[in-house]
Formats: sequence, structure tokens, C-alpha cells
Amino acid sequence: MRFFRLFLTIAVATITTLATGCDKPDVNREREQTKAVTYYTIDGAWELTELNDKALEAGTQLYISFDRKEHRFELWDNFDSMYFTKEAGEFIIEQDEYGRYILSGWYDYGVGDWAQDYIVNMTILGDYMQWQGMSKSEKMLFRKIDDIPDSINY
Repeated sequence: MRFFRLFLTIAVATITTLATGCDKPDVNREREQTKAVTYYTIDGAWELTELNDKALEAGTQLYISFDRKEHRFELWDNFDSMYFTKEAGEFIIEQDEYGRYILSGWYDYGVGDWAQDYIVNMTILGDYMQWQGMSKSEKMLFRKIDDIPDSINY
């Protein structure tokens, strides 16, 4: 009887250990982890998917493309029109005293600075980045895309 209890105790402990050690991977864990926001990791084309935690209205789109070498951006949107408008300018990425990545930009032709600077976080896979406004409560979620769609007439 004593041997049976010892065997049962060891079996239960083994099963419990195996069950807790073999958790299925959490697919959202990659989204929670972040990577450094640098000129290299931000390079390329991005599509705005959410504005202030809400999906964009149907037909409303915004695309931004970053050039890491020249520190330039091009932005296409149809927020105020049924047609896309294109803006271009320069951007910088800095790290503040808290270790946050700050994205700032200004437009060409003396149009001025962006409305605000943004704290940027990027997923560990580099497929999403979130911008949080520093002076106004604005939050934007961008998804990495292969290229700006050819259908945009600018």
C-alpha cells in the first residue's frame, strides 16, 4: 500500500510538472514584446490600421513610407478628401531620458512641423508599430506593408 501511494504521488507530480511546462505558445506574446525603433527598423511602407483604438472609417486610408538613409518620409492620405494627397518631409528618431523612442518630423516647403512628437513602440517582429502623441491624446497603430499601393493617384 505504501508503495502505491508513493507511486501515485510521483505520477501526479510528474504529470503536473509536464502539464505546466508544456503550455502552448502564446501568439499574442510577440505583439507585447517590443524592439528598438531605429532608422533601420522603421524603414519601408506602413499602413494606418487604427486611430485612437478604433478601425478607420470605410474608405479612409493613410500610408507612410520612411527612407532610413535620407531620413525622409512620404505620406499619402484621403482624410479630408476623396482623393489622396501627398506630403513629404524629414524625420528624426531620438531616445528620451526614459528610454522611449521619440519620432519627430517636419514637412517640406516651410509647411511646418508635425502637429506633435510621438512615442513609438514596435512589435518584436517589426510588423506593427504604435504611435502615442506626446502633447495630444492621439494613438495610431500602423501595420508594415510591402509597398504603397499603385492604386493611389497622386
